[in-house]
Amino acid sequence: MKFKKTLLAAAIIGLSAQVLAAEPREDYDLDDNGLIEINSLQDLDAMRNYRDAESEFNLSTATGCPESGCTGFELTTDLNFDTNGDGVINASDEFWNDGLGWEPVGSSPSPTFGAIFDGKNHVIRNLYINRPESDNVGLFARVYWGSIYNLAIAGSLTSVTGQNNVGILSGIITKGDVSSVSSSGQVQGVNAVGGLIGSYQTEANSRRTLSSCYSTANVNASEAGAGGIAGYVNANNVTECFALGDVTANTKAGGLIGEVISISIANAYASGNVSATDIAGGLVGYHNSYSLNIYYAYAMGNVSVSDEAGIAGGLIGQANNSSVNHSHWTTETGQQYLHGGGTLSNDVGNSSYSQSVLSCPTAADDTDCTTDATLYQDWTNSYIMADETVVNYWDFGTANQMPVLTAQGYVLRDRDGDGIWDFNDAYPDDPTNTEPKSPTSGGSSSGGGALIWLLGLAAMVSLRRKSKA
Repeated sequence: MKFKKTLLAAAIIGLSAQVLAAEPREDYDLDDNGLIEINSLQDLDAMRNYRDAESEFNLSTATGCPESGCTGFELTTDLNFDTNGDGVINASDEFWNDGLGWEPVGSSPSPTFGAIFDGKNHVIRNLYINRPESDNVGLFARVYWGSIYNLAIAGSLTSVTGQNNVGILSGIITKGDVSSVSSSGQVQGVNAVGGLIGSYQTEANSRRTLSSCYSTANVNASEAGAGGIAGYVNANNVTECFALGDVTANTKAGGLIGEVISISIANAYASGNVSATDIAGGLVGYHNSYSLNIYYAYAMGNVSVSDEAGIAGGLIGQANNSSVNHSHWTTETGQQYLHGGGTLSNDVGNSSYSQSVLSCPTAADDTDCTTDATLYQDWTNSYIMADETVVNYWDFGTANQMPVLTAQGYVLRDRDGDGIWDFNDAYPDDPTNTEPKSPTSGGSSSGGGALIWLLGLAAMVSLRRKSKA
């Protein structure tokens, strides 16, 4: 039975002067799933007060939540920070905040965000943040014990600027799970800058997972730690993720992750160009210490350092006792060796060939496209859909295509580069025509290369791994 109470007066903190709070509701959890519905940017902004006893968004007391309280929030519609629709973000838009843009959720006055946020496969477009002197910058500032799912942040106006720990989705996440998320746009900062997350950390014996994610964002760190997905990852797992944007940093630049400590990466790739002054890697820039384990991954963007004494590698810049298994990098990275410095504790089935050779296989365990190696050895892991259909994580396409990841049975390939996945593109070979095959609730194009993560598809109930074929 639902718990009903007298509505409390709204205490909306941190709104720009022209933004008004949404009208109080009689029921904040209409579908009775324990998640408060977020229907507008104003609701999104009010979410920052969920620990405030005087706020109608308080998870323990919100009207309509279960007696035990709600556990988080769910997005009910797409949102757009270009609130007047004129194609620019300026003082005419709500949440302009005198040029600072959106105030990240989980920053002052609330120290962290520690609840569930389910995007329900919706997109937040044109997020704008310009806070170059602030740490922990993104849609969320600091997430601690929180979980974020099923969300895309996209749009041609998406731009996030901060100082340390900067990402389009979140500046820093500690003890949090993140899955089925994507981003596009531009992100820049000083240290620990990522297309999705600035820093993804854990605490003792609390290893977490970033899964089913991608970013097309271009990433820049003026000092250390820039990655297409994350700037810095410590003691967590990263699986089924890829990055397509260019990455630059003064040091520790990686196509997927800038700097890592004790992590595992599986089923991942990066295709953007990576550049730094002294340390750069096609997949990981710098492995700091403990263990780095990489399985079934590749990198294909150009990797370069400007310092003559700098180090760069096709997959890892500085390795420091890393283990790499059945992974590849293209000769187009410009790097002859897997790693530029440090040591490998394990080097099994890894090789570098031209993109044309690595595009040749149309299935895993290929021995036909080159005579001196097995390409994509054991790249046969799969997941089970809700209807019991078995789907491989990797799709190898034609003999002219690099392998790409799948999600919920759909191949995440965009061969004409127009920002629409081929399965939803009425003209998959014409980059000038972005007409989708059929309308979707969130629109077909992000305007920045990334789409709604799952395009409104039904959620995948089971991700149980199958044994290798």
